[in-house]
Amino acid sequence: MEIVSYVLEGALAHRDSMGNGSTIRPGDVQRMSAGTGVCHSEFNGSPTETAHFLQIWIIPDAPGYEEKRFTDDEKRGRLRVIASPAGDDGSVKIGADARIFAGLFDGAERADFDVLAGASMCKSRVAACRSTARRSLPAMPPSSKTCRR
Repeated sequence: MEIVSYVLEGALAHRDSMGNGSTIRPGDVQRMSAGTGVCHSEFNGSPTETAHFLQIWIIPDAPGYEEKRFTDDEKRGRLRVIASPAGDDGSVKIGADARIFAGLFDGAERADFDVLAGASMCKSRVAACRSTARRSLPAMPPSSKTCRR
């Protein structure tokens, strides 16, 4: 499984049987491709702070591990690629045909996102975390009943 963790607030600690171990914080992205026999755990990396994070699971091509930091300035007012198959624009490299973006928006800031050529809305997802903003998104079909592989 390709596991991409993105911390929104607090800290997330990671340990695994491949010898990797660290604590990531807001702005950090961690990618781990795990297969049969890899044991790992994630847990709150702070005794006093609440951990709030996203964890995205994708079917991988091969096992691996990577971490990178993306500053608030890199995400302010735009969608910044944080994970992609080729490590686009310095993103973590994932072994799957998927791209993950992060952005920070205040006030009148706005970003447009075009679904990549060849991708369908069945394969595209948008998540707004800690948002009070209005979203204008096309209607998305129920995942397993309408979308086919």
